[in-house]
Amino acid sequence: MKTLNCIDDFFLNKTNINKIIKNICFIDEINKEKQQNQQKQQNQQKQQNQQNQRDIVENDKLFWFWYIFEHGYDNYEMLGKNTYKTEMEIKTNLVELIHKRKKEFKIFKFKMNDIEQDILYSKNISIKSFIIILFMHKINLIYYTDVVYYENIIFDKSIVIYYDKINNIYELKENDIESLKDEKYIITSLDKQLKSISNYKASDIKSIAEKLDINIMKDDKKTFTKKELYEKILQKIS
Repeated sequence: MKTLNCIDDFFLNKTNINKIIKNICFIDEINKEKQQNQQKQQNQQKQQNQQNQRDIVENDKLFWFWYIFEHGYDNYEMLGKNTYKTEMEIKTNLVELIHKRKKEFKIFKFKMNDIEQDILYSKNISIKSFIIILFMHKINLIYYTDVVYYENIIFDKSIVIYYDKINNIYELKENDIESLKDEKYIITSLDKQLKSISNYKASDIKSIAEKLDINIMKDDKKTFTKKELYEKILQKIS
């Protein structure tokens, strides 16, 4: 009996099976590996974006964000002292293509002559020129500031750009797009972020003001007029 009592812990009885189950950790290895790979990719993309921004010394950040997105950071790095020559050659080719394909860009309602001039002669291309370059290469633009959000989603790949208005700096970002939409005032045009006042009801203007954290009350009893709120909105988003 003593011998049998000593080996009780090794019998597959109900008590021992319950003990074993309590100490087993069931892990879905496939899902775990998938999550680890996704996290690794996200971290690599984040590190790449940070490196891209840190090491771009040229003035025209938007142009080089696009170049690196298309050709990779290694190719950019290999240009060495030839960055200016490459930049001007590419910009000249871009303008020639834009001139030939002007009809395609009517959906943006931009003045294409201005876009061409901007790409060729500006030290820093505008966000409007940037969106045209992206569109030509089938890349979506997701753009936001501290207050507004814009997206042009047509293709399979996207660039996310944050514009720091205070410091006049563009940054390449990786963001949760849905949360951005909830936080910002969504605009449908980069050329004209706010329609003329006649397009809005007073209630619309108040809603936009509240979305932008603009106080709609003039005093304890009276709200600002539609025109006053419209001007406050314009000032905040411009």
